[in-house]
Amino acid sequence: MNNDIPLARLLTAWQAETRDALGDLQRPPHAEGVLPSSDIDEASAAMRRFRRMLMPRETLKQRFLWPAIRANLGDGADVAEGLRARKHDFEQEMIRLRWADERSLRFDRQIDTLIERIGDYLDGEATVVPRLATEIPVAAQERLVRELTMRRPPLPVQPHPDLPRAPWAATVLGHVAGVVDRFRDRFTTAPG
Repeated sequence: MNNDIPLARLLTAWQAETRDALGDLQRPPHAEGVLPSSDIDEASAAMRRFRRMLMPRETLKQRFLWPAIRANLGDGADVAEGLRARKHDFEQEMIRLRWADERSLRFDRQIDTLIERIGDYLDGEATVVPRLATEIPVAAQERLVRELTMRRPPLPVQPHPDLPRAPWAATVLGHVAGVVDRFRDRFTTAPG
């Protein structure tokens, strides 16, 4: 893959950052489901950092990148739908984790499942990046990079798999969800 292509460079950098952040979510095994509270606090903080990094990027991809995939790749509708389905899978895991008991052994298995699902999503996206680099004109890629990296009002930091898929709906409802997510994070004691 040619990493001189602006869109490929951005997407591969985001994928690498996400994979690095997934490593922070893994916890050392613990016996009998008992973890010191400092370890639990550290795991919750790692999950919050991960969500704040991942979810706004995924919202932007859904809004800008996926329509470009649909428009420029011959099988773009199928590719975008496959990415959407994989994203939906890991969002469901993130929702389950939000209300899981961090002290239980089951929580560790849920983290492993989340890491596996996000890895699957990233693998699927990585197979598309070389095609984007060759099938989307460079000027359009530069415009996409600007749209993906532009500073915006608050974007969601929680998964919202039930939001409409239409780009205009993501624009309107995404900002509202972002404000609600930040309010919820500020006043909730739920893990992650």
